[in-house]
Amino acid sequence: MVFDLSFKKMILLNTIHNIMKKLPVIFILILSIIPTFSQTTTQFKKQLSKVVEAIREGKEQGNVYAFDSYIKSNPETVIDESSEFINDTTVSVRRFTSGLIRAAGIGTSDTLLRRKAVLNLSVLCGDPMPEIRSEVGAYLRQFRKNDFNMEAKEKLSAVLRLGPGYCKPIVQIVGYLDMNEEIQQLKGMLSDTTVRDPEFRWKIHTALARMGDEVSIDYCVGYAKSKDVNDLIVKYVYTDMAYIKQQETLDFLISEQNSDEQNCRSANPELKGKITCAYRIMEMLAPCIKDFPYGIKHGNQLDVPDYEQALKDIRKWFREHPDYEINREGY
Repeated sequence: MVFDLSFKKMILLNTIHNIMKKLPVIFILILSIIPTFSQTTTQFKKQLSKVVEAIREGKEQGNVYAFDSYIKSNPETVIDESSEFINDTTVSVRRFTSGLIRAAGIGTSDTLLRRKAVLNLSVLCGDPMPEIRSEVGAYLRQFRKNDFNMEAKEKLSAVLRLGPGYCKPIVQIVGYLDMNEEIQQLKGMLSDTTVRDPEFRWKIHTALARMGDEVSIDYCVGYAKSKDVNDLIVKYVYTDMAYIKQQETLDFLISEQNSDEQNCRSANPELKGKITCAYRIMEMLAPCIKDFPYGIKHGNQLDVPDYEQALKDIRKWFREHPDYEINREGY
């Protein structure tokens, strides 16, 4: 027993000795990382200040891709430092830095950083310049629901009350986020006779339909059915029908996907003549349906080797799955 205890003690002492020998190496590694991180942060601040000054002087517009290495390696610094300029008096500076914030937010998997990016972009939804509001609205559609905290939603609610000119880019985001508390505000804008912009009124209907308002669902389906199919209708109206993600709107798209009528132009400029719009519709449906038979790549393209065969497979899949489940998580 004494030998056994002594042996264990010897092993313990040896282990402690080995750890102590490695400690200086560990400290050296930690110390070597800190200056590198600090240097990267300093370099980013210096480069950002230089570009911002050049934009103010009208010498350049700013290139987000030039900061790609910082966006990937240090997104928190990019978001924090860029947010200092979202109220800059120069419009081009606000546009450039909002692009940096969007890129850093989308590029990280850190939920807290993504929420920080979304909050800053939500502030810009109330920017006095329409082009910035439009761009920022498009940026926000690329984020997940979980990236919008209560403060960001409050910013969007405030923008809704600034009038049609301000809130047009965000009404569908409100629907996407299921902000049911804003349903009456949206309905109030529809009943306002001074709100005459047909595109804006359509966007309001789609947002209400997304949140389950039966009147707006019927309106949107009826409007889509009343239109002759062409490239523009598919690009704008059918895309919004997919955004709504209700059984009625998706059933409509599925029925249109079964049509072989050639009403759309090919995305390939070398192909003359028209093709069926079903290829575009099946791309719209992919992110809306759970367990869809094909995945997505490059944003909105189906990951398929052969589009003709994929269309046949997808049509068959829907025939076999009339009780398909809707994926409402994405925009």
